[in-house]
Amino acid sequence: MKRSWTENLSFDSGVTYLQAVTLTIETKRPLDVDMDGENYGQTPARIKVLAHHLSVLTPN
Repeated sequence: MKRSWTENLSFDSGVTYLQAVTLTIETKRPLDVDMDGENYGQTPARIKVLAHHLSVLTPN
């Protein structure tokens, strides 16, 4: 059964859910950026979603 984690969020939960193809993170001072446990670099950081770059295998 497919279910989105957003289904559990209420409108007053304090979480904002957005979708984007690119995202730029800017901060007042440089901060480290961590992605999946790896040091990605520092802010400002531009993140781009690459379509069809994640393969998932599931049982039949």
